[in-house]
Amino acid sequence: ALAAWKQQREDGVVFLATRPPTGGWRMPIAPISWAQTAYEPRVAFGPDAEALVSWNQWTGTNFGVALGLRAPGSDVFALPEDADALLSAPVNYANAPRLAVGPDGEGLVAWYQAPVDDLMVYVSERRDAASPFTRAEADAFVSPGGATVDSHTEANATPVVGDAGEAAVVWTQQRGEPWDIAVFAATRTAAGQWQRPSSLDDTISAPGASLRERLELHGADPSCATCHAQIDPIGFLLEGYDAMGGTRTHDEAGNPIDTRGRVSDSDLDAALDGGVALA
Repeated sequence: ALAAWKQQREDGVVFLATRPPTGGWRMPIAPISWAQTAYEPRVAFGPDAEALVSWNQWTGTNFGVALGLRAPGSDVFALPEDADALLSAPVNYANAPRLAVGPDGEGLVAWYQAPVDDLMVYVSERRDAASPFTRAEADAFVSPGGATVDSHTEANATPVVGDAGEAAVVWTQQRGEPWDIAVFAATRTAAGQWQRPSSLDDTISAPGASLRERLELHGADPSCATCHAQIDPIGFLLEGYDAMGGTRTHDEAGNPIDTRGRVSDSDLDAALDGGVALA
């Protein structure tokens, strides 16, 4: 078993504890990350009890994706020694690395990073357990350009590797407007060919979800629900107005506007319909 965590000192550092098949936990004496800030560790197991751990590592100029490996039969993790050993290109900030390992050792690490302004999705891969993970070039993102990738924790790029070596990475990304977020996927055949989204219209999600539908899904997240339960019912009352204050009957995706809402926690506690009802 593996357990990895960020622990705050002057800066955050990453620790890793291991437990063999028999015996108790072996607690760490020193962090596996460098002295600079590190966070977001993830762990995974490969075939024959190979172990992998990834994290975000500050290099002095940018955050990069670090990866440590413990070979089958070994008790020692091989860790990156400097910025040149990181999986991500040395540009801006790389964040939220996630791991996936297949039964034959094929591996994927996916994360988001800003090559210039917009966040893009990157991958590092290896095709078998004996090969090293590749280092992503700054212009080798798999997400379509033109809009930023969503950086919400539950929407981070997630990789998966199939039994035959096929693979996929799934993420959410804006399509030009903050309210227009869709699900995208890049897939890899067992032979190693990647198929990336051709444009911001090349999504795998159903288009045209209304703002109310999106906010109801967002509000189902316990970490978001407290605030959204207060602000969304009032906001729905004003959905009949566009960004310039003009009236509208349909939203940007063509959905009919639903202006039903509620005012509570005030001298008025009632279900209402439309902004005029607030007058």
